[in-house]
Amino acid sequence: MKKLKNVCAYARVSTLKDVAIDSLDNQISNYIDYIISNKDWNFCGIFVDEGKSGTNKTMRLGFNQMMESARNGYIDLIITKSISRFARNTVDAISLIRELRLINVEVYFENDGISSFDNNIDFVLSVFAGLAEEEARGVSENVKWSNKKRFESGHVNMVTDRFLGYDRDLDGNIIINEAEAMIVRKIFDLYIDGMGFSKIANWLEENNYKTITGNTKWNNSSIGVIIKNEKYTGDALLQKTFRPSFKSQNYKSNKGELPMYQVLNSHPQIISKKTFEKADRIRELRGHKFQKTHLKMSNDDYAKPTIYASFLECSKCGKNFQLVHNKNGSLYSKLNFVCASNKFNKQCDAEPISKLVLDETLLNLINGIIKNKYTFINVLTKSLNKNSIYLEKVKQHEINQNKIKEMRASLETLKNSSSEFERRVKSEIKAQLRTLLITDSNIYKELATSLNIVKFIDVRKKILSKHFDPIMDLDEFPFREFFSKGVVYSRENITFKLGFNDNNSKDSEALVIGETPFVIRKTNNKLKYEVTL
Repeated sequence: MKKLKNVCAYARVSTLKDVAIDSLDNQISNYIDYIISNKDWNFCGIFVDEGKSGTNKTMRLGFNQMMESARNGYIDLIITKSISRFARNTVDAISLIRELRLINVEVYFENDGISSFDNNIDFVLSVFAGLAEEEARGVSENVKWSNKKRFESGHVNMVTDRFLGYDRDLDGNIIINEAEAMIVRKIFDLYIDGMGFSKIANWLEENNYKTITGNTKWNNSSIGVIIKNEKYTGDALLQKTFRPSFKSQNYKSNKGELPMYQVLNSHPQIISKKTFEKADRIRELRGHKFQKTHLKMSNDDYAKPTIYASFLECSKCGKNFQLVHNKNGSLYSKLNFVCASNKFNKQCDAEPISKLVLDETLLNLINGIIKNKYTFINVLTKSLNKNSIYLEKVKQHEINQNKIKEMRASLETLKNSSSEFERRVKSEIKAQLRTLLITDSNIYKELATSLNIVKFIDVRKKILSKHFDPIMDLDEFPFREFFSKGVVYSRENITFKLGFNDNNSKDSEALVIGETPFVIRKTNNKLKYEVTL
């Protein structure tokens, strides 16, 4: 029997306007009908990105999922509207097409009428993608020119619904919202009186003051933004940030790269310039005060917290653990992981965990896996092959595929039918087939990506294949690639998740177990740990 070609489509619109959404819906519907109408093709789904820029592939989740499926051998042909929909970055477009060609995956660009398997495609791609990139560059330059003219004319654009203290009247003029302005003035008064950002946030919460979004929870950063915002003086400093290039998705602080424009008395004043300057001087002095030499980024313990970012999750409240100094500013400062809910106020039952204990636990765990790598891979493989989520999806996919074959066989039998009854039956079967193919394509996507056992094992095999001796430092082993996260149940109980299908069940089978002894106030304790899927 002839093997069907696995075919998918990629659709993208670059805005979230209603017209764009309609366009996307039409693209999806047309692609579904186009692919399932070909009896030699197996429909593998539509990968979609809404409102994502084509200038950078890192922000396109649908695109990245499609590429992962292709790399894992689940796709033979990708259909997309045009090169500009696929990628507007010349280098990305060419490199991705070349990569897909090497694994025998074809990309067909409908509007351009070309296939990635055509001869001299690299030249054609460079021309088309280059034109698309120049178009993006032109749009960016027009926006920059417009912004520059707006800045030079002193036009101040304030989004008042996201700016505490201000509203707009019926004519669009900026006016003071007195209820909110009172909060702003109070924040400046408290700061000048000696309160820090965290104490001000606590005071506002205790007195039931709400943020601009109506939230009763305040955080340090929002207080800092208010204290540093010169717009509350009635003046505005324009172009404080900028995008380095039209390809960049992020803004950076303007430190002299571009001119800044100060607009005096552009809108009503909430606090005096004298008050703002006084708060600014206090902020600078406090900044110098807390710059302790032994806590600078050159210190190894302080310079490496990023390797733990978003790694430890609290089982009680769901927030992440953060690395903090329990005696900030002291030469005897110790590093602990603290639940984010308890960083400033005790709001969660989770206890802090010593960084030294966690590091020792991870080292023991990793070295144990390295020492018994072949046993670990065998145990992992057995556990994956009896994973209930995986088995259920495989079973459902097989059932769907059998139904699809039966429906296609029925349609083949009825293809030359002429009676009204048979035409209605054929129409009904087509509708059922369309629905089933869409449902099954979602299962197929999961089996190609999050439930791909072969790929999941292969990633960990490759990591372990590079290690034969015990590691002495966590920097020697990519534990963030090996484990997806650590779930903290208590100071004495942590589960490290491998991340297969983001399984959050604590009851899943433990692949590795162990314990790390530690002492708290001269009392012996043990941190018990395990590894699960």
